[in-house]
Amino acid sequence: MSAGLRKAALVACAVLSTLAAGEALARLSGGLPRPHPLGWEGRLDVVPAPEGAPRILALGDSYTFGTGVDASQVWPRALASAAGAAVTVYSAPGYGTAQEALALERLFDAARPDLILLQVCFNDVIDGSRELESASFYNRQPLLKPYLEEGRVVLRSPLPAWRRPLAARSALALRAERALQNARVLLRHHGIGPASVEDAIRTQGDSHPGYRRALEAVDAALARMQDRAGRVPIVAVPVDDEQPYMEGFAALARRRGIPLRAEVPGLLRASGMRLPNDPHLSEEGHRVLGQHLARALSGLIHRH
Repeated sequence: MSAGLRKAALVACAVLSTLAAGEALARLSGGLPRPHPLGWEGRLDVVPAPEGAPRILALGDSYTFGTGVDASQVWPRALASAAGAAVTVYSAPGYGTAQEALALERLFDAARPDLILLQVCFNDVIDGSRELESASFYNRQPLLKPYLEEGRVVLRSPLPAWRRPLAARSALALRAERALQNARVLLRHHGIGPASVEDAIRTQGDSHPGYRRALEAVDAALARMQDRAGRVPIVAVPVDDEQPYMEGFAALARRRGIPLRAEVPGLLRASGMRLPNDPHLSEEGHRVLGQHLARALSGLIHRH
């Protein structure tokens, strides 16, 4: 073997060894999510109560999961304590309305709820549309996940086709996807690089065709929820009021007769309700939200 070939072989071995070590470390520090019908597994939390207490099922994303706070401090637990109710909570960062609808279908019989609370935020509209999520670098989960498309549940990835197999099989590639997304967000904050789809929606509002199609997907998810819930009331709990998303969601909720607690975003604008430099709720924000919902929904919670 010539000296040039030996050098190339050594370089290739070094690169492969480095990648293998990086993959091992990535798997040790979190690895790849296990395949799951909802894309990735959420956290199930059951807060018991005495026999005969009202039963609540709460569904949501990272705002219900409690990103940045201890799991014991999340708003559904504060609600359970204040209302004297049994609460079943299923949540995960990055979940959209379609995933929450499918979670409701899986949990409904076991939870036997008297009331369903659906926590919503603006990025649910993005997360429920493969078209928009593929064009976003603010709100994109680089994983296989369910979408509602033309009345069917389909498992798809929002990544470009050539990157999907890598992110699905390599923890290192998945970490690289997330690092790339964070870098694009940081650059955009400094006015560098192309705009994300959210910028176009903010400018165009209802005239953005992808946004209109995304609202149709959210509506389909709400319809599935109502079909499974039957006579059990569903109440939507928004944690932000970013437009045009919340106006669009509010219109869907009105049409479907789903009450929307429109006062909540204003409540959460008070000082101390959010984590520093982070839109997620602080422990105080979770406590205030849970106690507020216990008071505001007392008639529904204790109607039996």
